[in-house]
Amino acid sequence: MSDLTDKINNFNDVKNELSELPLDPREKDYIEFSVAPITDLIYKLSTAALNLSLSSDYLSKNYVKKPKKGKIKKNIDTIYEINETCNELFKIIKKRIDHI
Repeated sequence: MSDLTDKINNFNDVKNELSELPLDPREKDYIEFSVAPITDLIYKLSTAALNLSLSSDYLSKNYVKKPKKGKIKKNIDTIYEINETCNELFKIIKKRIDHI
């Protein structure tokens, strides 16, 4: 879970650093329209994965009702899929930034 939080923070740092670069207007437009939407998507996916992680943790420790381990496992599988998607999106961003 801390790895996911670190990734979210890293994406935010990259986004902030990109916005502070002294770019010409074409580069700025390129980043705004080709890079920023993907970073926003990664941020949203990471937030969803983090929320799923927290809810899975809560459900696994639920004392009121017996946890449904199969459903919790599906949540965890979804978290891994989201993380893989974020990694693939990050590779796309890296290629686009290297293109500048």
